Amino acid sequence: MIANGGAFGLIATNTIGQEDTRETGLAPILRDGGRVYAATRRLVWPGEAAVVVSVVHIGKQADEWRPRLDGKPVQRISAYLVEGDLDDLPKPLSEHSGEAFIGSYALGMGFTFDDEGAGDGIGRPTSLAEMRRLIATNPRNQERIFPYIGGEEVNNDPEQKPHRYVIDFFDRPLKVVSEEYPDLIEIVKRKVKPERDVQKRDALRERWWQYAEKRPGLISANLGLTKTYNRFHDPDESASDIVKLRQLHHDIDCAVLGAYGWRDLAAQAQSLHLTERDEDEPKYQGRLF
Repeated sequence: MIANGGAFGLIATNTIGQEDTRETGLAPILRDGGRVYAATRRLVWPGEAAVVVSVVHIGKQADEWRPRLDGKPVQRISAYLVEGDLDDLPKPLSEHSGEAFIGSYALGMGFTFDDEGAGDGIGRPTSLAEMRRLIATNPRNQERIFPYIGGEEVNNDPEQKPHRYVIDFFDRPLKVVSEEYPDLIEIVKRKVKPERDVQKRDALRERWWQYAEKRPGLISANLGLTKTYNRFHDPDESASDIVKLRQLHHDIDCAVLGAYGWRDLAAQAQSLHLTERDEDEPKYQGRLF
């Protein structure tokens, strides 16, 4: 219990602004008059533990205090630990059932490559430099290393650029991955298996090299989306559904330009299939913009 004008601080895991932890912690505190006036979302624990923590300071009836998020002044810090007014969970849309997924759940930071918290211990990420070395030594390793996109990237980077990567064997048998990716399975065996050995669920202990939740529905949806956008970018594709999709993208681009007041640019905007003649960057060549 604190009086009006009082404050307290806490150190928590960086899930404090996520899902059930947020719903039972920060959200009700803010609904009852609390105010987050300072927060550091990601702080690598200085000790031996491979932990990234959040540091949160909360005041009661502290509306006059100017909040600071990661050291920068903001108008308000929400229960999600982002700038804004939304504290509660958005309502799910039933018509989007089967179209949106929570995503794969690795259950083991030892699957990841990340310079924050990197180390040799159980449950710690492997450094990005080591990831690059593994790929340079055996390019086949890149087949099972993927960008790791989570809430942090989605909420904090408009381009959702990953700074983390992750090993994913999906549902492949242990014998197969051991033969094809010995370097990667050795990392997972050393950093993930000890944590899985103490899990109560048999499947988590027995299939320690696989994610706890592989989300096959999400993978299937992604594959379908990839096929669709391969057609979208194909200059020889003229099916009516693809033509309509291209028009929708064009309309969205024009609407965004108009929303920013750039109506002159919107009036001139047109789609273009890029080639080596008009685009120097190879990764953009052969795509529709």
